[in-house]
Amino acid sequence: MGEQRVLDLLRHPPVIFVDREDERAAAVTAIRSARAVGNRAVLVFSGMSGVGKTALAVRVAQEFYAPESSEFEVVLMVGLGAAAHARSPEEVLQICLNALGVKQMPQTLEQMQARFRELTSRPTLLLLDDVENAEQVQQLLPGSATAVVVATSRRRTDGFAYYDYEVVPVEVFGPEYALELLTARMSPETIRAQDVSLRELVDRCGRLPYALNIARARLRTHYRGDAAAYVRALNSARSLLAEFTIEGEQRLVHLFNEAYLRLPPGAASLYQLLGVHPGLQFGAHVPEALAGPGRADAVAADLSVLVDWCLLAELPGGRFEIHSLTAEYTRALLADLHAADVHRALVRMVESYLEFAVSRELVLSDRVRFGPLFSGVLEPAYSGDEAYERAEVDLERERANLRRIVAVAAETRLHDLVWQLCEALITFYFQRDLFDDAIEVHSSGLVAAQWLAKAAPNDEPVPLLVMHNALGRAYFGKRRHAEALENFRRAGALAGRLRGANALFGLAQAATWESFVHQRLRDPEAALRALSAAAMFVADPDYPADQRERELRLIDMNGGPMLAAVGRIEEAIVAGRRAVEYFRDGKELHNRAKSVANLGRILAVAGEPYAEEAVELLTLAIDQEIECGLTSWAADSCEVLGELLIRLGRDALGRVWLARAAELDAQLNTDDDPPVEP
Repeated sequence: MGEQRVLDLLRHPPVIFVDREDERAAAVTAIRSARAVGNRAVLVFSGMSGVGKTALAVRVAQEFYAPESSEFEVVLMVGLGAAAHARSPEEVLQICLNALGVKQMPQTLEQMQARFRELTSRPTLLLLDDVENAEQVQQLLPGSATAVVVATSRRRTDGFAYYDYEVVPVEVFGPEYALELLTARMSPETIRAQDVSLRELVDRCGRLPYALNIARARLRTHYRGDAAAYVRALNSARSLLAEFTIEGEQRLVHLFNEAYLRLPPGAASLYQLLGVHPGLQFGAHVPEALAGPGRADAVAADLSVLVDWCLLAELPGGRFEIHSLTAEYTRALLADLHAADVHRALVRMVESYLEFAVSRELVLSDRVRFGPLFSGVLEPAYSGDEAYERAEVDLERERANLRRIVAVAAETRLHDLVWQLCEALITFYFQRDLFDDAIEVHSSGLVAAQWLAKAAPNDEPVPLLVMHNALGRAYFGKRRHAEALENFRRAGALAGRLRGANALFGLAQAATWESFVHQRLRDPEAALRALSAAAMFVADPDYPADQRERELRLIDMNGGPMLAAVGRIEEAIVAGRRAVEYFRDGKELHNRAKSVANLGRILAVAGEPYAEEAVELLTLAIDQEIECGLTSWAADSCEVLGELLIRLGRDALGRVWLARAAELDAQLNTDDDPPVEP
């Protein structure tokens, strides 16, 4: 073997190295496989800035290079630089040729490449840090047919695939490995004592290795190991990224600046505007709205650039995700834009979420709505057999964002958009038992409606009516009956100030929901009086004709158990069967499930002739309720079915259903927690 020429121009191997076993194994396997058949191996570690690509590349190189027993005679490592400081191929080759002992430097790029390939015709290991594209790698390939090139890149360009390079994605750490890096050289006792604060610090670092390394140093030197104090400082900081400093240098800001400065103008502009969005995941409608009308094609191209540069991750279903620290950086970039431009982008974003919610609400229900977008402006998002499920999936994916968007719109005093957005979420929240979400969101809607009523006291108080009804439903779902009843009665009073069909609809809704509260409070006589009043309003000739049949069947569906509770069994059965027949084949799957469940409840108390039909209907209803996410309804149906089976002498099976009811009740206590975004 000839004399080894070894050069590490960039850095020493990392002292602390965590995880990356899967990536290391994939890289080593790919390299050994290529060399086993006499081929050159070119491998690229690709990922966002600060994710640890360089440390991983060095560690992989160590698998093949040791001074006493190296497989290579030439080992070179060089960084290609970043943004405005990026090195040209000539500069990189000059550095390498100098390191290889060349005194008289060739004059042209072609001559440099020829001399470099001549000197690297021996077994060569080349590490290229921070390449932008495949052409850079091609221009620097060693002359050896079995050379190994390990590169790192902030891009996931298709050029790497074109040249058949092995690309290994490098992602942020999982929670446990991130904690391991943060707490390296910390005693087990200290880690256990500060576990909660350390994990919160991991989250504030976005599990990004570069940020974790900085945080580990600052935790030790600036906060004397007090993780809770460090977390408090980060949470109260005006600029989170500015807190990640080493020796006065804002390392994270510098890192993200490098990535931003590489972007073409269109992608850079969109990247800035993403700072308006309050969440980390979003659908394609968000960047389209932020960019403004008529830019859909340009936005699609700009999104591709941001994904290519690892500044966004593309998710299934046309969605995107931005890293938490990247999102912090884009928010800071908003300061470079005119405030009016940022406001207009925000309004467009809120409007896009309103259209998103309205088009899904049109799929879920045929109920009366008052928002202007419900008057034929938009079409339902989906049609066909799976429309309902698809609409629910969409809304569940955007659940956290929708809460945030309502809050942002409320803070910005977009009152008219706030109440409309809240109205568009009523069905989703109530049918999914998301009562905590509903109380939070509809409380903002009520404040917005109150502002609108003050601003235009002579207008009909429709937004106030809608929001009181919505809040009443949410409080009813949480069994906060006094607050529910107060909101329904306020809605009824407001309905009395309306004119014509709107007045009748509002009065009927308020009376119907008041009847539910009385039923819950085990006052069936008061419940029936309220429901009879609702039926009277619906039967009025001025009530909206296209809604009358549906509302009467809803009264049948909900009034049947009330009639049964006061012994009017035959009337209850007739009403229940009418409701089941009406909702059997419609798109309102939640009302189909409820109508079947309520008829089952009626028949469960109707005596022995109806017992088996009651068992059949309740069993069917439970499946439908669970499918629709009606957990509270399913729990009640399980309880009714269990008690009925015990009365019929089927004790063992009855206890199974009662246990299932208890499980579902317990689930209700956790399912309403707001979703946490990754």
